[in-house]
Amino acid sequence: MLFVISKIMNGLLIYLTIGVVWGLINESHIQSNGHRARLIFLWPFTLGAFMIGIIEAYRNNKDDDYDEEV
Repeated sequence: MLFVISKIMNGLLIYLTIGVVWGLINESHIQSNGHRARLIFLWPFTLGAFMIGIIEAYRNNKDDDYDEEV
């Protein structure tokens, strides 16, 4: 039983550590403490949205055949 609790606490520590690092990366855009808490606790959603945005921008940039001299 103690081993299971130890594994849960270790997983929670890793989850919150990644959330704090993600929050620090986005520190310049934080508007309130509620926003900071959402970045720390719900980081998979914001990180996922960031990755989807990067993929979409890459796809759109690759598909565009535009002339920069226009």
